[in-house]
Amino acid sequence: MEKSKDEKNVLQKALKQYVLVLRRRPIVTKAITSGLVSALGNILSQKITHYRAGKAAAIEWLAVLRYSAVGAFVTAPCAHYFHRWLERTIPPDKEYAALKRLLADRILFAPPLIFLFFLVLNILEGQNLAVFQMKMKEAYWTTLKMNWKIWTVFMFININYVPVQYRVLFVSMVALLWQTVLASIRK
Repeated sequence: MEKSKDEKNVLQKALKQYVLVLRRRPIVTKAITSGLVSALGNILSQKITHYRAGKAAAIEWLAVLRYSAVGAFVTAPCAHYFHRWLERTIPPDKEYAALKRLLADRILFAPPLIFLFFLVLNILEGQNLAVFQMKMKEAYWTTLKMNWKIWTVFMFININYVPVQYRVLFVSMVALLWQTVLASIRK
C-alpha cells in the first residue's frame, strides 16, 4: 500500500523539524527521543509479560516512568558524549577504525552503561544495596551477553555508517526491541 502525497509531506515535515531541533538542542532532543522509546519498550514488555501469563493487568506507570527516566537522563547523554569522544579518538579514516570503534563500543561503553542501567533503576525503585548486588549477580552477565549478541551488528552500522548527530536516533529505533527484552529480563 503506497502512502499518499499528504502522508509523505507530513513525514518529511516531521523529519525536517526533528533535524532542526536536533541541531539546536542535541542533548535535549536525544534525551526526549530515548526517554519515549524506553517508555514504549517498557509498556510493550509489560503487555507481553501479561499476555504470556494469560492475564489482563493494568500498566505499571511508575515502571514506565522509571525506564523513561533512565533512557532520557542516563542512556541518551552517555551515548551522546561517548560518540563524540569516539569520533575524536578513533576517526573513521584511521587504520582498522571500523573494528577499533566497534570494540571500543562493545568493551568500553556497553558494560558500564548496563551497570548504570541496573544501578539507577535500583535507586529509582528504592531498593537497597543487597537487592542491587543480587540483581547484578543474577542478571548482569546474561544481559551483557545478550547486548553483545543483539547490538553488535547494529552498533557496527551505527558507529561506522550513521552520521554522529543521528546515532542516538538510530539506536533509539533499534532500542525499542532491546528495551522490551531488557525490561523482560530484569523482571
